Amino acid sequence: MASTVGFDYQAYLLEKSQGASTATSAARAVGTDLDKDAFLQLLITQLQYQDPLNPMDDKSFVAQMAQFTALEQMQNMNQSLSSSSAFSMIGKIVSADYYDETTAQYTSVYGPVSAVKVVSGEAYLLVDGKEIPAGKVTEVLSDTMNNLNNSIVAQQNVALLGKYIQAITIDSEGNAGEFVEGKVDYVKFASDGTPILVVGEKEVYSYEVQAVSEDNGVTLIGKEIGYETLDEEGETVIATGLIENINIKDNVAYLVVDGQEFALDKINYVTDALNLIGKNITYGTITGEVKSINIRDGIPYLVLDKRELSFKMYKGL
Repeated sequence: MASTVGFDYQAYLLEKSQGASTATSAARAVGTDLDKDAFLQLLITQLQYQDPLNPMDDKSFVAQMAQFTALEQMQNMNQSLSSSSAFSMIGKIVSADYYDETTAQYTSVYGPVSAVKVVSGEAYLLVDGKEIPAGKVTEVLSDTMNNLNNSIVAQQNVALLGKYIQAITIDSEGNAGEFVEGKVDYVKFASDGTPILVVGEKEVYSYEVQAVSEDNGVTLIGKEIGYETLDEEGETVIATGLIENINIKDNVAYLVVDGQEFALDKINYVTDALNLIGKNITYGTITGEVKSINIRDGIPYLVLDKRELSFKMYKGL
């Protein structure tokens, strides 16, 4: 570039980069974030202070205009990509940082993107009634299809409201935790939208549910059942008692009756067997009404008058 009189271009750039202009320095660091407007301003200033007797070389001028055009195209491309990325978030659930001007603090915003608008080339997402700059999004959690699936799952869980269920909670390592049964009092939703069934004071997830009934046909606690025990002479006899609870230990279910624990083969065997009480059944030559249920070696036995029939045998299990 030809030299100029009365204007030192390098000194001008140095002065700008050192923050001679307070307003410009507050907005950006010149030399590291030089936009097309600043570039054009520098070019105009250079033309304004050039030496009329030794003007700027036309080749240098064309080269700088080419640089300006390339910079403008690059910025337009970045804005286009940013806008495209923002519009692709519509319907997705996002987490973002939001600057609240009333409190002058940043707060976290979570929710689905309902709309996008572009102001002065910058894309803003409408999340929970707030306009969030697209660049402030910290996480995209799910898309429209997942939202649809979550909606279906939510409807299925709400349909369990008022019904009786049996469930076994599962810990983070996939092990059985606690036996829960009773009527679903209400359904609530976690922060991520996951439905939670509330039974009394217990909470269970739908994938932990083992059985569902319109009435209390799947409940065990409080039902009468027979069990083997020893009398005062050490003889094995059948005693009856009420089921107090189901304990889960090392993925094994224990029936608790009169303070005693009896390991069970399957919980649902006991539930299904109890539901046969009062019904007439036939198995081979054995026929009659099921009077009661006895537990022996973890297996329920159907009592018909004075005869017993293994539930597993009756069901062909």
